[in-house]
Amino acid sequence: MNTALRTGIAFLAILILSNAHAEDDPGGELPSTSPNGRFVIRQIDDKEQVKFGKDNDSSLAIFDTKTRKLVSIVPSEIGIAFPESLYVIWSKDSTRLALNFRAGGRYCITSLLRLDGGKFIELPSPVETLEALAAKTKLEAVKSMGLNPDTYQRRIYDTFVTRRWLDGNTIEADARSVSSVLIKEKDGENSEDVIASFRCIVKWNSKTKTWTILKTKKLKEN
Repeated sequence: MNTALRTGIAFLAILILSNAHAEDDPGGELPSTSPNGRFVIRQIDDKEQVKFGKDNDSSLAIFDTKTRKLVSIVPSEIGIAFPESLYVIWSKDSTRLALNFRAGGRYCITSLLRLDGGKFIELPSPVETLEALAAKTKLEAVKSMGLNPDTYQRRIYDTFVTRRWLDGNTIEADARSVSSVLIKEKDGENSEDVIASFRCIVKWNSKTKTWTILKTKKLKEN
């Protein structure tokens, strides 16, 4: 598979992975309503930002569907630069939601929010934990090629998305990280893909403030 095609897949991967459990785990493009119908997350315009009196350049907010009142503005720090790529995964009890989105040209990630005291606040993201596993997997692949562990890996794309909520602190997530390395041959150099692709169960520990990977399943590299 050539680089251009792989990059194109990165743009679509977030929707493909998130839609896999659409029937079991309500979610979707904006606006997205929670399973119990109480909340809706949607884009807001400049006038609404002024109305809410928030010094916040985020374009997303969560509303109470009955009162139509603002519940929470999604923190701009989450960095949803491409709202059109957003796919929302709600927990069945409507107290959690995952925002899967394209954060860059070759980077799709997930951010999590939970209902706390009548407001949705951001949970620490599991992306760093998933990235660490991907990096370890690719390093092992590089070593298996007989290359130096310090061999430069040119980034192709990374995708880390939430598929569904298993409970309030546990998610099922998919991760796929692809990079390219140069291999010296008699007639020159040849590039080879290094791929980490897996599905895992990840749990948040509120005491240690860390995410732990409980189970991992390798996915096909296609």
